[in-house]
Formats: sequence, structure tokens, C-alpha cells
Amino acid sequence: LIPLLDMINHSSKRYNTCLSVLGDDGNTKEDGNEGLYYAAIALRDIQKGEELLISYGSQEDTSLDLLLHYGFVPEENPYDADFMAWGAGGEDDIENCWSTTLREDEQRLAELDTEMERAPLSKQQRTEKTILQFRIRMKRAYLEYKEMKNAQGV
Repeated sequence: LIPLLDMINHSSKRYNTCLSVLGDDGNTKEDGNEGLYYAAIALRDIQKGEELLISYGSQEDTSLDLLLHYGFVPEENPYDADFMAWGAGGEDDIENCWSTTLREDEQRLAELDTEMERAPLSKQQRTEKTILQFRIRMKRAYLEYKEMKNAQGV
């Protein structure tokens, strides 16, 4: 965790900022860590009021990587279609491995969002929401992969 800088949101496509280690103050803290200085560096001109966005992890992390390492699932991620292409040995297995359809998952997520407007979600509901977000992202990535294959005539 980097105080304040870890509040910058993620984008796989539209990031405009990166984090950089500038150096250390030469002191070692009681916990053994060096006193490092970090900065958010603009990758282009940023307009007044524009949100700062970074790409968490590497610029090639899939939604699964981001879920495992950072605890969230992005709404869009261009690397998921590549992940599907890399891991899709048997397409029938991928299409049939889910117990629900994309539409059913989207409907349940919408229900949870409506419930969240009325009262905070329970821990179980928050976990369900994260799982649904991941499943929806993977199902959409698979559709993107199929569209990409169809466009290439494969």
C-alpha cells in the first residue's frame, strides 16, 4: 500500500498516469523498510477535473490476475480475449463449463445492485457480487474471442 497513491483507480485501456519510485531518504525504518518516495507521473497532458488512472500490475494482466492480486474485477479488459485465445484448447468445454448464462449472471448482478441501494450488502452478497463480476467478465471475454476468431475467418 502506498498512502494516497493507492486511491488512484485502475484502467486497462485508458490509464494516463504511472507510479514511479523516486528514491529513498537514506533512512531505514523500525520495520526494516527503507524510506522510499513515490510519485504519480502523468503520461500525457491531463485536463483539469480529469480522473487520474493507472494500470494495476503489468499492462497485460487479465481480469483473473487483477482479482487474485488486487481484489477487483475491471468492467473491461482487452487482455481477457487474449487469455481466452491462449487457454482455449476445447471451446466446447469453455462454453459448457458455466452453470448459468451470461444473461442470468447480469440479471443477478443487477438485483444485487438494486439491493445495495436500499441497504449495505452482507459479506456473502459482496462475495457473490465479486464472483458474478468475474464470471460476467470472463463470459464477455469469451464472446470477444469468438468474434475475433470469426472476423479472422478461423
